[in-house]
Amino acid sequence: MDKNTWINITYLVANLLLTIVISGTAGVPPPEMPQEMPPERSQLPVQLPEPKTPPGVVQPVARLAEPASRTAVPPRRRPLTTANVYRRMPTANSVVALTIDDGPGARTRELLAILEEKKVPATFFLLGKQAAANPGLARAIVAAGHDVANHSWSHPRLTELSARAVEREIARCTDVLLDLGINVRPFFRPPYGSRDEQVDEISRELGYHILLWDVDSRDWEFDDEEIVLERALKGLKPGSIVLFHDNPEVTLRVLPRFIDEVRSWGYEFVLLSDYIR
Repeated sequence: MDKNTWINITYLVANLLLTIVISGTAGVPPPEMPQEMPPERSQLPVQLPEPKTPPGVVQPVARLAEPASRTAVPPRRRPLTTANVYRRMPTANSVVALTIDDGPGARTRELLAILEEKKVPATFFLLGKQAAANPGLARAIVAAGHDVANHSWSHPRLTELSARAVEREIARCTDVLLDLGINVRPFFRPPYGSRDEQVDEISRELGYHILLWDVDSRDWEFDDEEIVLERALKGLKPGSIVLFHDNPEVTLRVLPRFIDEVRSWGYEFVLLSDYIR
């Protein structure tokens, strides 16, 4: 073969091979791009359904709990300019105030029955702890027309406590009485009559006068009816504040005789709140 014929054959073979290559790759799809794998089920965010609120119910607003160390004493009274200390009522009238401490307790109803029979008002200095344990008796005192005042929560000797503890003893008693719907007179009687400058100042800040006494029956000390009656009458004068207690049995025996004797002297029984504001 001559040179030109060889060139033509080579050209034809090359075209044939090119055609075969193109036709073989035309039906092959292009490679797929890798897709992002879906997250594992455990990685998906969990969305809980919103709780349904029954009709007419208002959802409470969430409040952060306060630290235990910051338990505040709620202000129950306005501070007094001066914490007056009374041993007698400020009057020259022939009046006497009967006060009964440490209730309400086992003998409260019997005491109320005596006072009702004799038509005598009294001021009850209650312990918060006792009132919390005997709410019905605390309310019965008020229902009978008597006054209620503060005698601390648990009857400690306040002069041996810190300022904070003194404050809590007074405020906690008031809180319980107010929660029972009782109007608490602005009088505080420290247990045992034990007081100092700190007790006086805290009482003033909490809005209380300090009410002591000038006649002590000592019914908690003596069981002899004659001794207790003699002590309850000794030193009686216009404006006297007389101290009895809720618990002693002897008080039930002495109180009717004491009331009759005091009246025979021309005295009238009044409430502390009649003369002290």
